[in-house]
Amino acid sequence: MVLLGRPGSGKSTLSTYLALSLAEAALGDTTALQRLGKRWKHGPLLPLPVTLREFAATLPADLDRGPRQTSLGFHCRPISPTADAGRASGRLCVKWRKPGARCSCWTAVDEAGDETRRARVLEAVDDFTRHAGAKCRFLLTSRPYAWDDATAPVPEAASKEQTPQLHTLPPAYRLADFEPDQIREFIQHVVSRHRRIGLDRDG
Repeated sequence: MVLLGRPGSGKSTLSTYLALSLAEAALGDTTALQRLGKRWKHGPLLPLPVTLREFAATLPADLDRGPRQTSLGFHCRPISPTADAGRASGRLCVKWRKPGARCSCWTAVDEAGDETRRARVLEAVDDFTRHAGAKCRFLLTSRPYAWDDATAPVPEAASKEQTPQLHTLPPAYRLADFEPDQIREFIQHVVSRHRRIGLDRDG
């Protein structure tokens, strides 16, 4: 699914919360999946968060199509310069290539660059999701303007380089704006959780 929302509406926070809950479930926390609600029926999927701004920066400047191989390579990048992290990401890459249940969270289409770069990113995501397997689930977040620009009817005179070639369009949902009471409640929950996991105010 695609999740749209204005700046500060909670898109990235929700994506991170989903990935964190799935990771904790994979580590044996029996309550982690309960936080996702009764409608979550997919079990403890392997979480793979992707910041699209960082992914877009890895694409060649002259790329005329966004194939899934570019996305797969980004998933398999070392997450840290340390040897241990490199080996861990290598094992993750092997696991990703095998059939299984995974959840990839792609955040901030709007931060992926100009229209042409966003088109290549969306093509890679589209191609990737269509070949990842039936057990995989995907969450894509964006500010409304970037998604609306990508999915709007294309005028005949429009540049093909700036128009993503998408085979499927997942359902898009828009986050409602927080009311003042909801903002206060949200902040209280964030502060409470940070204290439980040992983060200070600057963490």
